[in-house]
Amino acid sequence: MQIPGKYLKTSLLLSFAISLIIHFSLIAGVFIDIDYGHHEERFSFGFVISQFVITFFTGFLIFLLNYRFYRPFHPQFKLKYRQVLLSLILTLAFVFVVIFLLSQLNRHFVFDVRSHRHNMELLTRNLFCAAVVLLIINILRFINHKQTIELEVEKLRTQSVQSQFESLKNQMSPHFLFNSLTALNNLVEESPKTASIYINHLSQVLRYSLQSHKKQTVSVTEELNFIESYLFLLKIRYDDNLSIEINIDKDFYYYKIPPLTIQILIENAVKHNEISKNIPLLIQVLSTKSGTILVINKIQEKLTNEEGTGIGLTNLSKLFHLLGEEITITKDKQEFRVEIPLIKPKEYEGTDN
Repeated sequence: MQIPGKYLKTSLLLSFAISLIIHFSLIAGVFIDIDYGHHEERFSFGFVISQFVITFFTGFLIFLLNYRFYRPFHPQFKLKYRQVLLSLILTLAFVFVVIFLLSQLNRHFVFDVRSHRHNMELLTRNLFCAAVVLLIINILRFINHKQTIELEVEKLRTQSVQSQFESLKNQMSPHFLFNSLTALNNLVEESPKTASIYINHLSQVLRYSLQSHKKQTVSVTEELNFIESYLFLLKIRYDDNLSIEINIDKDFYYYKIPPLTIQILIENAVKHNEISKNIPLLIQVLSTKSGTILVINKIQEKLTNEEGTGIGLTNLSKLFHLLGEEITITKDKQEFRVEIPLIKPKEYEGTDN
């Protein structure tokens, strides 16, 4: 089984760090004259380096030995208790084999009366090193799996948000299309020439509506260009009984909003208010200094409300919520106001209007 380069590099660095920590006092004793007391001894530089190298390679080999049991960088790998037990047995066996081989070398080449005590110290250090290595492998596995789970959750959340976004936008279009076709049906009978112009504007509106489903946001400029055609359709339908004033500061033209936002707010005002020669309706679309758009209309409630899906403002609110923004709806006895935040593009963040 091929061991990934990332795991090899990590193992080398961690083995070095473990060995350095374990032998820090010995290394410090070589370079710093420390009085340990009359019962302690000062070790030679060669002896300290040899112990450091033994611990380093022991740790590194334990890392390699246990890779197949844990596979910390493979998020789909499932760890079983039998593998953990086998890992512990083989790691202990490996440590004892290393100690045995080193003790044989010490007996044949060093002949040191202190070899027994040295072997016990070596066994203790290597067992401690093995325990630390196994702990680190499990920590690496836990961290990697946690990051993988977080990425998967974030990916699913993003997909869910996108799905909700598309679903909400698709729910907005049918109501608008129904009203447009109803108006066109009436116009064809009354004035065929005007109906032809109406169809051209309607096609532009529908084209924008269909293309907008591919985007989460559009610029205010794009929305306003679309609104021009949409207002022509309303003008044909209501004549002078409906007035719409649009006054948006040009500094906000490059800001973003969900597509069809202004159209939905205008349509909502048209649908819920009386519009006639005796009771004309004024709708104002204004920008504010704080970077929002206000859509304001007087409340002129109809005696009988039009049938509708009732999802316009609700879905619009959900759309902005998915984008991390909130709309503000205010209603009193005189006026109905909806304030929508404008989203500043990332490339312009940090700049002033």
